[in-house]
Order: sequence, then C-alpha cells, then structure tokens
Amino acid sequence: PPLRPPCHRVLPSMRVPRRAGLAVSASAAGSPPTVLVTGAGGRTGRYYTSRYLFSIRLLSPHITGRCHLLLVLQWDSVRICGRICRRRRRFLGIKMFHKSQPIEPPIDLQSTLPYAYCNPVCASGLCCGDPGQIVYKKLKERADQFVARGLVRTPDSKGKIGGGDDVFIGDIRDPGSIAPAIDGIDALIILTSGVPKMKPGFDPSKGGRPEFYFEEGSDPEQVDWIGQKNQIDAAKSIGVKQIVLVGSMGGTDINHPLNKLGNGNILVWKRKAEQYLADSGVPYTIIRAGGLQDKDGGVRELIVGKDDEILKTETKTIARADVAEVCIQALLFEEAKFKAFDLASKPEGEGTPTTDFKSVFAQIATRF
Repeated sequence: PPLRPPCHRVLPSMRVPRRAGLAVSASAAGSPPTVLVTGAGGRTGRYYTSRYLFSIRLLSPHITGRCHLLLVLQWDSVRICGRICRRRRRFLGIKMFHKSQPIEPPIDLQSTLPYAYCNPVCASGLCCGDPGQIVYKKLKERADQFVARGLVRTPDSKGKIGGGDDVFIGDIRDPGSIAPAIDGIDALIILTSGVPKMKPGFDPSKGGRPEFYFEEGSDPEQVDWIGQKNQIDAAKSIGVKQIVLVGSMGGTDINHPLNKLGNGNILVWKRKAEQYLADSGVPYTIIRAGGLQDKDGGVRELIVGKDDEILKTETKTIARADVAEVCIQALLFEEAKFKAFDLASKPEGEGTPTTDFKSVFAQIATRF
C-alpha cells in the first residue's frame, strides 16, 4: 500500500493552491471540478473545476500569495507533502518523502492530465436554447467531473436557467462586472454573440425581405469584438489555462449575408476576436460552427474543415447540442489546443455518430 506521510491528518480538507502551475487535483471525497460558462442564459456563463484522488503539480517559487497546505503530490517514487509559504517571492519550505519503489496510483495519471487545464472553466453566451445554456446544463449534469458556473447579463436570464449562487450576472462590455465570474477559473468557454432583431412592420404576404437592427450598445462590434476581447483579457490576466471560443463559419467572405444583417458585419468582428485570441499566447480552441439546429445531439457524424470549405457542401449545419459537446470535449484533450476549425455534421442516419473526439481533434492541423 502507498506510504502515508506524517501530515496525513490534514490532507482530506486541504485545497491545492490555485496558481502554482500545472495541477491535476481531486479529493478523496470526489469533489468535482468547477466550470464557468459565460452567456448561460442571456450573455455569459461561469466556471468549473475538477478534482481527483491524487494531485500532480509543478510548484513555482515566483508566485506571491498566502500560505497554503498541500495535498499529497505524487509522481513515480516521489511524494511531496507539507506546507508552502510564499512571501516576498521567496519559496520558504517544503518536505519531501521518498519511497524505494515507485508508487502505483489508483488512477491512470496520463488520462487525467488534460483536466489540469480545465479546473475552473468560464463559458460565455448561455442564452436560453443556445449552445451556451446547453454547455452549462451539460456541465451541471456531469457533477462528478465539473462544478458549473454561469455568467448571464440580466436577472431574468439567470432565472430562466434556474441559476443559483453559481450563476453570476455581468456585462461582458464592462471588464469590471465580469471580474467576479472570471476570478479563479482555469478555462473559459466563450459563446457570446450579438443578436439582430427584426424591424417591426414586416408583412411576409407582401413579399420582400425583412430588415434587421441591433439594439444600441449590443451591436457586433460591442459584443463580438469588445465583449469577447474583455473576456480574453480577463482570463489571461489570471493565468487561465485554455480558452474555447465558438464563432461562425463564413468569416472568409466579407460579402456573406450575415454581415449584412443590421449592417453589423458580425462575422468581421467575430473574426477579429478570433485573431486576438490566437495572438494572445493562451492555449485556445476556436470552433466555427455551421448553421445551428434545434435537434438531438450525439446521433450524427461530425465534420471538421477549414476556410469555409464546408459551406460549399450540402452538410453545413450542426445541432446546438453537438456544438456544446465539442466545447466540453475540447477541454479534455491536448489535441484540441491551438486549433481552429469549422464544424458541421452529416444528416442523421448517414455515417457513424462521433464518439472518438480525440481522433477528431488530432486530424485538425490549422491553427487559425
């Protein structure tokens, strides 16, 4: 059996320090991770964090902070247990316990390593019925893996998704208002988007096309560019480990019909935010979804592409639930990092429903 270090009495209640580098943590009680979803009912969603039976951590002496008690840190034959106190950027103390034979962990450490990058996760854009809300609900359903948080724009949106203390209210256009939701997260899922509204007075019986507009302050420049930039900056400032950004296909075509809605150039601003994320230095996954459908997820074969090539085919739509699932799966695999791709699906009944997401991410070679 594994050796028990002298300070085992305090281990069950200890919490691994949040910003000490790479961490895969879990308590014996099976405390789940925490995930932030921004847009969880109107505009944002909150965070999630995960824990495991053992912890693997790279400790940095260059981080200031309060004194922390450590969980057992285990890697091969070395166990580290003790107290770390960081003052004035000085690494004051740590005890190391060695064992003559390697300690066999009760779980596959390699398979759990990806969770180190998605402890607290923030996802934005959880409008009712949209992928953001579905992401939030999926995280809540996986309570053994994630602790979900939501970030929404209004109290009404919070009520619609049945949010409690894990749902925050904030405006992504105001960096200060989203700070409480972002604080402490390890990953961010951005699903926010400007939403055009139809101008009143349109009569379909008379032919013609409806006209659209964006409410003041809610145009794509404010939401899809400034709002997303604020989220990226806030997440980067706290050392987030990964950002998943959901955009739309069509960004390579300046004359795409979506750009004409309300003269908002929505795909232009989305593309600008994507480029900003790719240049940020933060590990990212950019998902450019096809036409969204209100259909069941998990029953279709997913298709990935690049540079809007999928738009030239007949399979250019995808279920909202499938987009949400890909967002979550992107947090679990290293193969999804520093990747940007278009996403659609085959019709139900054609092909084999996608279950091996690692292989899907591995086949993607495009970084933007």
